[in-house]
Amino acid sequence: MIHPSVAAGFGYDTNYFYESDAERDAQGNSATPNTASLINAGLGVSAANRSPNKIGFKLEAGLDFRQAVAVGENAEGAVSDRVVDERNGIDEVSGGLEVSILPRSPVTLVLDEDLRYSDRPAFDASVQGFQRLQNSVGADLRFRPGDNPESRAFEMRLGYRLQTVTYLDAEDAGLTRYEKQAHVMRFLTDWRFLPKTSVLADFRYEINDYGEDAQSTDRDSSPFRAELGLRGLVTNRVSVELRGGFLGTFNAEGESYSGVVGAAQVQYVMEPTLDVALRYDHDARDNGFSNFVVVDKVSARATLAFLERFQLVLKGAYGLYDYALEGAPAGSEKRDDPILIVATSFGYHVREWLELSASWQLEQNLSDYEAPPPTDAAGQPIADSQRVDLAEYSRQLFLVEIGVEY
Repeated sequence: MIHPSVAAGFGYDTNYFYESDAERDAQGNSATPNTASLINAGLGVSAANRSPNKIGFKLEAGLDFRQAVAVGENAEGAVSDRVVDERNGIDEVSGGLEVSILPRSPVTLVLDEDLRYSDRPAFDASVQGFQRLQNSVGADLRFRPGDNPESRAFEMRLGYRLQTVTYLDAEDAGLTRYEKQAHVMRFLTDWRFLPKTSVLADFRYEINDYGEDAQSTDRDSSPFRAELGLRGLVTNRVSVELRGGFLGTFNAEGESYSGVVGAAQVQYVMEPTLDVALRYDHDARDNGFSNFVVVDKVSARATLAFLERFQLVLKGAYGLYDYALEGAPAGSEKRDDPILIVATSFGYHVREWLELSASWQLEQNLSDYEAPPPTDAAGQPIADSQRVDLAEYSRQLFLVEIGVEY
């Protein structure tokens, strides 16, 4: 079973380079946000074999293109054509492949590959972009006792992933410290004690190896996470997910996170009309900026389908990202990023295979963090530079698209 898809659209971005009104370049000029008019196009395919017996597979792949046809001026005038042209082309690439060996057997081996690539504009005066390539490859060994695959209530899963994050032209773009290689091991136990409700125990151990630059300390870590959880239906229309446990990041140098992590979600579904969910997450993660970041985030989403052909989607999230000072670039002050994201989309299915849609998204980083003064290749401050680089930005993106899926 194969489903190809194609989409095309037009967009308007109010802050193409994610700049703050208060930023300045090395000469002290204001970095006024640049608007951009965009043409987008995308190709996709999904494939799977039905009712597999010996070998099962699932494939998902996508390729998105971006073309900036008009980029607004800033305080210095027009942005160089070369800067714009370097970011035109591939926007995102995604590919996922899952192969299951003996998928209906009590013992199943699952091979997994997940590849992601994105190209984001960096600065209005730089031909370098943030070209991020992430890959995860590994396997899961699943044990589900019982003769009937549809009624197995217990599962044990042992898994391993090799994860890599690299940036093309990382040294020139100043992104070496954000590159990473990780070994992730996981043991999951899931017991469905009611037809649609289960409890779980989830244990993970990672070995993280980060890249280094002139401003880096050793940010390698070996996080261990242990969580218990409950998920499933409370009534025919209300479901919950509750998770909680312990996480220790065990950083090689400096401060480590050690404490409680967890999540709670409530979802209400009235098929086929309404789907509403509210979620809270408290978590800590390794990251390329410092030893770890603590995240507290509230998110909500709602999907309303009506008159058989129309769909309205509303999403919102507010998160506080509290970065550890240990491991941050030399000269950094404490960084806290409050981030707000609000989005809505409206779709009309002209036919079962044809959809018209319009969407709007607002992103706001309300941080007061200012990056340390720029340095040269040896890590020394650049004399007379007036550059001010802030984490804060506000951005809106408007899109109108047409999509076809066979």
